[in-house]
Amino acid sequence: MNDRSTAPGEDDLAQDLSGQPADASGPATIVAAPEEALARGRRSEVLSPWPLLAVLAVFAIGILLVVNWHWRRGSVLIGGAVVLAGGLRLILPPKWVGLLKVRNKAFDVALMAGLGVAIMVLGMAVPGVYVP
Repeated sequence: MNDRSTAPGEDDLAQDLSGQPADASGPATIVAAPEEALARGRRSEVLSPWPLLAVLAVFAIGILLVVNWHWRRGSVLIGGAVVLAGGLRLILPPKWVGLLKVRNKAFDVALMAGLGVAIMVLGMAVPGVYVP
């Protein structure tokens, strides 16, 4: 212990963060940086961006179709992207699903599948408006 007066546990905390325990009875807490965790092969701590990027790519193609006056095809593709998100959430394991995981699996799948099908049905059901 130091000769200077510190709050209880303050000296222990400072020494724990440096990796050295204050004394033999105190716990040593070593926190690995994310880079060190990846170097050790523990990829489960890092969210996978690939499922979300795949969904966003399909969604972006649908938006491009809508902007180019193919709104019916674009809206069906946007709904398909949301259904794809629900399908990926259903079949992928938790460590691969990445940012598609919001709540529990049943809620995520039901919400994304229902919303995606609703968008697709509305895109097909709305009567066409043609500009001369």
